[in-house]
Amino acid sequence: MHDYQKMAPILDKLKHAIDARMHYDLFADALVWSDELPALEDRPACDLVGSKLRGIWNFRTSLILGQPKEKFRPAWEEAMKWFPNWPGFDPKRRDASLASTFLTMQDAAMKKCEAVEKRFEEQLAKRPQNASA
Repeated sequence: MHDYQKMAPILDKLKHAIDARMHYDLFADALVWSDELPALEDRPACDLVGSKLRGIWNFRTSLILGQPKEKFRPAWEEAMKWFPNWPGFDPKRRDASLASTFLTMQDAAMKKCEAVEKRFEEQLAKRPQNASA
């Protein structure tokens, strides 16, 4: 969680954007808004901020669903301590009314993944048996 302290100066200064776009993050299995990460030019080289927020995004989404994933609660609380003004902590972004939006977006993402996997398997099956990997 030492990373939260390092990220705090950047994340705590982010401003809530009225036109922020919501999307589903497959790796976090969570809803994420476009204003929750700094612009690319404001991120340090080899930035991993997004990957370090996945547990926080997942916990927030679990709150939306009314099923808190307690393993991520310490990360959520630590992050709130270090960057309390981060747009991702807006109470509206953890409202239960977002549950159906999350489930719809999650379902669509899973269907896309399944379609890609099916195409891959079909292409793999078409390869000659002696083709090298």
